[in-house]
Order: sequence, then structure tokens, then C-alpha cells
Amino acid sequence: MMDKKIKSLRISNLNDITPFVIFFIIAIFFGIATEGKIFSPFNLRILVDQSITTLVAGLGLVFVIALGGTDITAGAVVALAGYSAYLLGCRHGTIVAFAIAIAVGLASGFVLGFVNAKRKVASFMASLAIGPIALRGFTSIIIQGYTKEVIITREIAAINTFPVKIPIVCVLIVVIVFIFHFTPFGYNCRAIGENEVAAKYTGVNVKKVKILAFMISGMMAGIAAVFTISRASGVQSSLGTGFEMNVMMAIFVAGVPVNGGMGAKIYKLFLGAFSLLILQTGMVLCGLSGAVIQGVRGIILLAVVYLSVILNEKGSGGVVIKLPGRGIKTG
Repeated sequence: MMDKKIKSLRISNLNDITPFVIFFIIAIFFGIATEGKIFSPFNLRILVDQSITTLVAGLGLVFVIALGGTDITAGAVVALAGYSAYLLGCRHGTIVAFAIAIAVGLASGFVLGFVNAKRKVASFMASLAIGPIALRGFTSIIIQGYTKEVIITREIAAINTFPVKIPIVCVLIVVIVFIFHFTPFGYNCRAIGENEVAAKYTGVNVKKVKILAFMISGMMAGIAAVFTISRASGVQSSLGTGFEMNVMMAIFVAGVPVNGGMGAKIYKLFLGAFSLLILQTGMVLCGLSGAVIQGVRGIILLAVVYLSVILNEKGSGGVVIKLPGRGIKTG
């Protein structure tokens, strides 16, 4: 029994260390391959700038991943929330832009969470129907029905400056890290990912937690939409296309377990996002084509997900879910 616990602890430690190893391997390799160009001040600024929308959306998605769920609506939410925020924000200001984008994200998350938690529809199928199909459809209808040109205002464009968006992102990081790691709600999300039945038995309102987790995911995607339109200086029908895959890759590349649970940690999102951007930028600087870059991304994602599953299986020595006065071992 003691040997099993020691083995489980070692696997857990390996799972925590793996994201750092992956990050440093990618950084060192492309630092050498590009002769240090990738780490020039100009490229570093671009890396930070490009990572912001992925990080913001990932901060919300990590709650859903911790549940063991899936949310592939981020790209569609960015499109609908971004276009709505653009139309209203350019007329009524930044606060209105953020408010409408957050409202769209919350509504999308609530519907997705309700369908998954209350109607027992698998989160992947529910988010596939709501995001890439329904929300994209609504966005196209709005775009086709609104022909009047809207000029982006300086106020909206100013969101894309570091003095504005860095403080906003820092506040979001602090709030989300606190909720995810230091509140009962964040713990309950991870507990459900470990064992939903055990979490329910200990008194966790599983349905409520799931709905709130999806709402947070949608809300953060909505906020990412405002940063996206300010950076793009406008909107188009393809806005947010493929964005959900970038966010999910940033989470999984850093070793966050596909099935969620206690292995879901926010620092892994940061390492994953920067690892992914260094990988993509490094390949571009090395002169590789877009098709090759996509192929490499797919192979790496498959490899890290497989590694995550293997480490999870070897390290599954049982996790104790604790609530006041109770404790249930999940495995």
C-alpha cells in the first residue's frame, strides 16, 4: 500500500513538472533554430500580445475542463459577442461593449450548461450544436441584415494598447485563480472531474456547479471577443474561426488532464499558451508552410493528450473529496 502511494505521488509530481519540461524544450529548440530571433524584444511583444485572448478564454474554459467536460463554443462566442460589442460599443462606449459581450457569453454558457446538466446531453455534442452551428448562424444573420458601415472608435481601438489591456488581464487572472484554487466552487469543479457520483454524495450541487462553470467559460470568451475586435480594428464573418482549438490546445499541451479532476491547474494554461505560441512563431521564422505547421500542431496535441492519459492512469491511486465533516475516496 505504501509503495502504491509513493508511486502515485511520483506520477503526480511528474505530471506537475511535465509542462515546464515541454516549455523549456520548445523554447530552447526554437531559440537555437532561429538563432535567437524568436526572443527579440519585437517578437516577445508579439508573443505576449497574441497570448492575451487565448489566456483570457482559457481562464474560463479551465473550469469546464476541470469538470471533465468540453466547450467548443469559444470561437462562435467571439464571433457573435465580438460583432455585437462592435456595433454597440462604437456607439455607446467601452463599458457597453464589454457588457454586451459578457451578456452574450453568459447566455451561451447558461444554455450549454443547462442542456448538459439538466438534460444530460454530452457537453461535446451540446457545444457543437450551440457554438459552430447555432451561434455562427445567428452571427451570419446579423451581419447580412446590418449593412450600415460602423467605424471603430478610438476608445474601442485603445483597448488594444498594453496600458489598457494588461491591467484588465492581470485583474482577471487574480480573480479567476482565487476562485479556481481557493474557493469551494473551484474545488467542487475539480472534485466532479475526479468522480461526479462521489462529489454528489458528499453534498455538492453538481447541476448548479456545471451550469456556473459553463457560464464562466462563456463570459471569459465574451471578454476575449472585445480584445479580439479591438486588435483586428473591426469584424468579419470569419471572426473567431479556429479560436476554440487554440484555447483547448493551450490547456492540453501543458498537461491538463482531458478528463479533468485535481490535475487541472491554471499555471499549466500559461505554460501551454506560451509553449504553443513559441512553437507556431518558431516554425514560421524557420520558413515552414502553414500546412506543415498545422500538421505539427496536431501531432503534438495528440502526443501530449496521450501522455496525459498515461500519467493519469498510472497515478490513479485514489483522491479523497473532502467537505466539512465528510470525506469520500474516489478510487
